[in-house]
Amino acid sequence: MKKFTKNRSGRVLIASAIAAGFLIMGVQSASAQPFTDVSAKYAEAVGYLTENGAQGLTERTFGVNEEIKRVDAAVLIANTLQLDTDKAPESGFTDVPKRAQGAVNALKAQGITSGKTNTSFGSANSITRGELAIWLQRGFQLTGKESEQFTDVSPRYKTAVSALLENRITNGISNHQFGTNNPIKRGDFSILAYKSFIANQYSKAQPLELKSINGTTVHVKIKGKLTIARPSLFQFTGGLDVKEARIIANSEETIVELTTSLQKPGETYKLTVFGLLPVKGELSFTTPPTTDTPTNPGNPGIPGNPGNPGGERPGGSYTGNDFSGTAASPKIYNGDVTVNLANIAMLSHSVVKGNLTLSGTAAPNLTLTNITVEGDLDLSKLSNAVNLELTNVTVAGETTF
Repeated sequence: MKKFTKNRSGRVLIASAIAAGFLIMGVQSASAQPFTDVSAKYAEAVGYLTENGAQGLTERTFGVNEEIKRVDAAVLIANTLQLDTDKAPESGFTDVPKRAQGAVNALKAQGITSGKTNTSFGSANSITRGELAIWLQRGFQLTGKESEQFTDVSPRYKTAVSALLENRITNGISNHQFGTNNPIKRGDFSILAYKSFIANQYSKAQPLELKSINGTTVHVKIKGKLTIARPSLFQFTGGLDVKEARIIANSEETIVELTTSLQKPGETYKLTVFGLLPVKGELSFTTPPTTDTPTNPGNPGIPGNPGNPGGERPGGSYTGNDFSGTAASPKIYNGDVTVNLANIAMLSHSVVKGNLTLSGTAAPNLTLTNITVEGDLDLSKLSNAVNLELTNVTVAGETTF
């Protein structure tokens, strides 16, 4: 995944050493990192960490079973929390390499860590599970009732470990051992950091409404702002599997579009898990009695979604709400297209057989995913500051920022 920032002067600042005019060809998601030692257990979390600056031990291995030094953990946590690493006061630690001084300064300034002593951070030491628990609990402001489940958790760690336990971030290394003094492995570090981020964000949000759009699409209306949606964060009764999750609107309320397994006509499905925790109360939707696949009125015979049909259509001007297709039913535009974003947070699953121009006001975090542009991509018409992420985007022509 490539990340860009469009500033208020209208320029796009590229977060890596890529010159303006860069041709975006097949940009690959960080969650699909080619690490040979990352199993399905770690894939989602490692993908999240790599999006926030983590690197593998080599080009082919992430090192899931290797320990992680306190200094490297500090950099990753500071990046994840988006701390101001430039203006934080000096920590006073004398053993922090220059590359990590900003991160360690920021962590100390926020009260997340105090180091080993007044002058030593313990940069070269492996971070323990207990130490990481404290950093995560303080950094992500996690809360929970104090638990007596683990016998190896001293008072120093009890608040932090209890918060991780209650938020279902970890179950420890056994039923009665948290492994407080054990060095944490890079794979487990990734999982705990990722889940802490999810717990922080989803605990501030509330699912309000579910709506079946068609036999494989559900919209979730959420009070609060989310910046991440993953299939694993939405679970339903009735054996309904969530295959894809994407944010399609993001302001005071968030709309997440879920692509699901085939819904049975007339069946009621209850949302049981939102984020990491069980849903309080009952929130459900009922699939309409028939799930006959409609045709696209503009192109009969091509399957589509009656509210947001896929298939072919002419070039022209479209709103952000109308542009995207789905994985099962992508949209194909025969000509040049201009999209007025109107605070939309994601565009996806479309092919433009011409030039694509994005205009208007976008959501602060805008994602383009699974889009092919057979002409040029023009991002210079966006009118506001934007953090732009491109995943599986192919542009045959030039890209203008």
